[in-house]
Amino acid sequence: MIDHKFGGVATVADIVELRPSRGAPLKPSTVVQDFTAVLRRHGAGHLRADGHYREAIREHLDAARLELLSAPEGSNGKLPDVRPSARPVP
Repeated sequence: MIDHKFGGVATVADIVELRPSRGAPLKPSTVVQDFTAVLRRHGAGHLRADGHYREAIREHLDAARLELLSAPEGSNGKLPDVRPSARPVP
């Protein structure tokens, strides 16, 4: 998810989800390449990742000149980070 924050309010700007095919896991280099294009469209200079793939993508992010920030671990850890500023779109 990519958000834009204005005046303390986060608005969802883009959602990208990549899923592996049966028998073909995602490749960190391909994932970073795909996400780099999306991040650049939004003028973002960093990506958040939890510990699962953090080290696997670090070198690819360095090559793309993107900063790697730590995301909360697990799905429950990510919800509180987004929920306080989330609100329905009218």
